[in-house]
Amino acid sequence: MNDENRKLIHKDLSGRIPYDTVLNVKGLGDVYLASVDWWEEVGVKDHSNTLYMFDDVKSYLKPLETITEKECLSLAKFVGAHVVVRHGEIYFTHVNENTPSNWDKVFDWLNANHFDYRGLIEKGLALPAPEGMYK
Repeated sequence: MNDENRKLIHKDLSGRIPYDTVLNVKGLGDVYLASVDWWEEVGVKDHSNTLYMFDDVKSYLKPLETITEKECLSLAKFVGAHVVVRHGEIYFTHVNENTPSNWDKVFDWLNANHFDYRGLIEKGLALPAPEGMYK
């Protein structure tokens, strides 16, 4: 794995720590993400403080194309704007000067709901979450 992909995974997983993200560790199975370590080693730790290198870990994420109408409504309510998802891209409509700029909330919601908005699945850096993994 090149350094650019490691940085992308580090950035992505750092935002997912509070949301019980499931990781697949090559040859070992699934663990829950507990922390991201960038200082001594380049990797992630599970709840037992075991370190796994980024090269051996893939998070389970939901492709953005699988977002449901109910989830769109939830996101819209969360950020205060109408949300449309087409072909894996999110569009916000009916945004005006009275709609707060809540991009941090958008990314928090996407992380909390385990959506792949960075294209990690397509790049082979994450796995599609099995249906029902995240409820």
